[in-house]
Amino acid sequence: MNRRQLLTAATVTAATTGLTIAPAHATPGAGFTDDFTTHRRNWIDVGGSWIRQHGTLQTRSSGTDRSLHTVRTRSTYAGLWLVARVRHTGPGSMSLITNGAAGHRNAAGEWGPSYRFGYTAAGQVFIARINPNFTRTFLLPPEPDDAVDPRGWNEIKVVSVDSYQSLQVNGGSFHVTTDPEVPVGYVGLAGLGAGSLTSVDRIQVSPVG
Repeated sequence: MNRRQLLTAATVTAATTGLTIAPAHATPGAGFTDDFTTHRRNWIDVGGSWIRQHGTLQTRSSGTDRSLHTVRTRSTYAGLWLVARVRHTGPGSMSLITNGAAGHRNAAGEWGPSYRFGYTAAGQVFIARINPNFTRTFLLPPEPDDAVDPRGWNEIKVVSVDSYQSLQVNGGSFHVTTDPEVPVGYVGLAGLGAGSLTSVDRIQVSPVG
């Protein structure tokens, strides 16, 4: 069932410096924070070419490249929360991937299965489940979100705990859905769009267990 609402203390609450998981869903465990000023050791290329430049991790698509460019974490996770500062210029979209099988991809570069949380160049937000057979189920179909800056930097917050999947951009409203299919998998960063540039200058990954 899809729904959009502010999360309550029974699920997840917004905090000044991040997200807090309610006791019913445990608390964030030891993770890592990358600002890409000196290294990118927590990330492994999956699709496309990702480079560390000017304190960011970025990937650029050629004018004819319509595949999904992705990197992944070295470890897999079940429940987790993420906070990332990102920018996407050009067509297409930028997204965070959770619970992803990076080694199982189709010709377009999608991971099956996985979840993608992101926003488009038109300022729409979305949550999609990529099924093992690479069909796509939108848990939140693309919809406009006034909090998104389509050309500037955006802070994306994602929580995946038990069946909850939530997305927040720039401190706006939470977009929340529930979905029972939550496999263990990698965290990823993704850029999509011919002639686009996707940049990430900070990301915090915290497992929940």
